[in-house]
Amino acid sequence: GRKCLALTLFLLAPLTTACSPNSLMKPDCHSCTVEEQEWKDFTWTSLVGRWRGSVENMRNLVGVAKKAKTDKRAELNFVKGDAFMQAHGGSCTSLPAESVVLNGLFWESASQGKEYEAFVPVEDGKVAYGRVSFEKMNGKELCHFRRFGRVMGKNRLDLPTVSFSDKAVATDGRALASANSEQEFNVEFLRFAWQDKATKQFSGDGRGPASVKEQERPALILRVFRVDTKGSGSRSEWSSTEEYIYRLWKAE
Repeated sequence: GRKCLALTLFLLAPLTTACSPNSLMKPDCHSCTVEEQEWKDFTWTSLVGRWRGSVENMRNLVGVAKKAKTDKRAELNFVKGDAFMQAHGGSCTSLPAESVVLNGLFWESASQGKEYEAFVPVEDGKVAYGRVSFEKMNGKELCHFRRFGRVMGKNRLDLPTVSFSDKAVATDGRALASANSEQEFNVEFLRFAWQDKATKQFSGDGRGPASVKEQERPALILRVFRVDTKGSGSRSEWSSTEEYIYRLWKAE
């Protein structure tokens, strides 16, 4: 009996330690339970405010033996849709006032215009993800919300995630069809933990809290994964992959 009990405890040990605080800093912590992720009573308005931390970027190009990796300071500022439009001095019929807009981008865009990430409420209490863009036409600055993918779904951790494709074509319309490229995107929230108060003290480089204890548990972890493919006739081959991991704490 004692031998069986010892063997059972030995087998269960990896399951109970799979989500140590340090593992939350890793993007592949998919063995964590919903409770460990602390995704409780989440609303999109909970994102409103300024978040600070770091963004890790990993890029892998075809034909290049060494992967490019960077880690730098990140700051995201989420604002309500009506406040965002007031700041831009205009109106946007496709952007509801109760939406949440990021005053910036999750990943670098090739667009020449002004773009901002946005979450827009849709039917049945779900949320659509996309970008708000501004362009000038006839002397006026027009606003448009472009939805990416379907409404926010749920991944196996019961967290919102969205996947979509974006086909890049030449703006002048003169490029050959075979030269077109397509990008596959995946945007997901790996973790969101409610902070009862904002983090006041950050480290000297601003990439995390001064408190070592807080550093081990980012309040918000976001992941963006992108695959670029190039078409050649009826074939397409991937040319590069890129991943962004945001680890953030509520600063305001």
